[in-house]
Amino acid sequence: MKEAHDVICTLFEGDYHYGVAALVNSLSAKGYKGKVLAGYKGAPPPWFQSDREARIGELNTVYTTQGDFELHFVKLDTDYHLTNYKPDFMLMVARSIPDWNTIFYFDPDIVIVRKWQYFRDWALAGVCLCEDVNSPVYEHNPKRSGWRSYFSKYGIELKFKSPVYVNGGCVGITKENINFLEEWIEIQLAMSDAIGGLSVSDLGLPKSTAPRLAYDVTQIFKLTDQDALNATLEYTRSTCSILGPEGMSFKHGSNWMTHAVGGKKPWRKNFLLDMFKAKPPTRADKSFWSSLSVGIQPTSHSRLVLKKVTVALAAFVGRFYRRG
Repeated sequence: MKEAHDVICTLFEGDYHYGVAALVNSLSAKGYKGKVLAGYKGAPPPWFQSDREARIGELNTVYTTQGDFELHFVKLDTDYHLTNYKPDFMLMVARSIPDWNTIFYFDPDIVIVRKWQYFRDWALAGVCLCEDVNSPVYEHNPKRSGWRSYFSKYGIELKFKSPVYVNGGCVGITKENINFLEEWIEIQLAMSDAIGGLSVSDLGLPKSTAPRLAYDVTQIFKLTDQDALNATLEYTRSTCSILGPEGMSFKHGSNWMTHAVGGKKPWRKNFLLDMFKAKPPTRADKSFWSSLSVGIQPTSHSRLVLKKVTVALAAFVGRFYRRG
């Protein structure tokens, strides 16, 4: 009998391949061993060169080995916006790999900064989630009241449990709470009627190319998958283990990862220009460029050196000159 192992999932398209490289490098640096499955639309990363193919359950992958784990790329054929495809992809992976211990999904703008063993231990406490910058959202907030009213029309009863509002960028499960993914999918399918289908989202690619939410949708689903995830917390029977906002380095404390939220990702930023606007690099910016020092190199060495120098300079200036 094979030993059960951990599995990492992520989803990306376009220039988010830079984030995939940083995520993979950070996992390797923090002792992760297992499979990483990266689902994508469009073209594979330009830095990925391999013709090794594998069949993992219902998934056809092209893969390479990276340290003590395998990096698999899965070409996706779905109309869903990828931010709405998270629970479906996780469930597909869970059904395709019989010998898994934990499955974690991470957005491709996350960098791991804590030893992997902590994540394995965390999963034993329940569904792994992390509090968002927009938390808390209280019981009778119009968003939560709207969820309860909307989903009741589908026979889905939500019950308020906590004002904590979680981020959709990190979800971890064990086999004991795999039903959480099915509940999340059920919530999203019901939500799809309100937002015009799961092919639309308020997140993702730059505004010029990203599909946007229907103009008349209510604010209760402005963040689509993330709002659906939080509605699932009021619906699920699973125990959830939620880190505070320090888990994603949204505030100081015991940080587990950094998460570059917002549309201006670390690989898109002009740090010198931001420096003159009194916008110093964030911790997510610093950890992203630092993670590219070893492992996968998605950019040229000269650009990497230049970015690290400008990040350091902008951070130094930011100690004395920043917006209030």
